[in-house]
Amino acid sequence: MGVRGAGKTPLAQELASVMGYKFIDSSELYSESIIKKLNNQEMPDEIERKEFLSKVKAASSKALIGAENVILSCPALREKDRVEILSDGDFFKIIYLEHDSENQQQSKSLEPPLDAIKVKAALPIQTQVDIVLQNLTLQFAA
Repeated sequence: MGVRGAGKTPLAQELASVMGYKFIDSSELYSESIIKKLNNQEMPDEIERKEFLSKVKAASSKALIGAENVILSCPALREKDRVEILSDGDFFKIIYLEHDSENQQQSKSLEPPLDAIKVKAALPIQTQVDIVLQNLTLQFAA
């Protein structure tokens, strides 16, 4: 997760490739009204946000029901958004791309996750992947 432009999609695509997981890009689920707002540096309203989160949850749940492992690229800036997307009982790990955002609207909405693998967005993709994989290995070993 992270703000728009942090590099979520490239990192998620590379992780999915390396780990053999299905990749879901939540930006493909944006409505036209959300895309327009984001392009104008505006945030979606609560109704648009709820509709978007519902689509994200449906896409990830469908993959999980099919017993697929999933890497989901998603902004999920607020804790309540993350709770809404993630199903109880499913194993998940949040990877948070820390980014010095020029997008002030998203920065205002950002609630960094407390229990996440934190990676600096400015690092090269391969370094980001190495950090994530190392952290996952340590967590599975514990």
